[in-house]
Amino acid sequence: MPTPRMSLDFCPIAMGLLAGLRTLSRKSIEIAYYPRHCPGSMRLLFVCVGNSCRSQMAEGLAKAMGHEADSAGTSPASSIATHAVTVLESRGISTDGMRPKSVDQFSAIDYDYVISMGCGVHCPTMKIDEDWGLEDPVGGPLSLYYDTAEEIQRRLNVLTQNN
Repeated sequence: MPTPRMSLDFCPIAMGLLAGLRTLSRKSIEIAYYPRHCPGSMRLLFVCVGNSCRSQMAEGLAKAMGHEADSAGTSPASSIATHAVTVLESRGISTDGMRPKSVDQFSAIDYDYVISMGCGVHCPTMKIDEDWGLEDPVGGPLSLYYDTAEEIQRRLNVLTQNN
């Protein structure tokens, strides 16, 4: 039975392995539903100041790749940037339930990598593993948001290949 913390984004590899089982144990169900049990999947936290655009897009894109991902900001905005929602949904990524969150709600020890989006964010209570140095598209045209999402996707692909 899935627990409240379980992701509904199951691991296709694990589900394929389970297809041959006649009975499913609780452990086999957990393996299928927890993305971090998939080969190559990681637990990622993306941080920036407002948690309204780049970090939200990174969270959505990483989850779509099968990673366990969250995003947070040092000074969270009141909502996600409309163009960021447009970009994610155009890629078939649901934004339901996504909202800006504070870094105070998270602990770096729960993640394989903590990645700053490049806004000079300083988290005195959290170690940043990588700073991606991405330009903030907020206030720019929709095309800039698409370009930013492409760069985030490229960096996620590199991160996945290297781990």
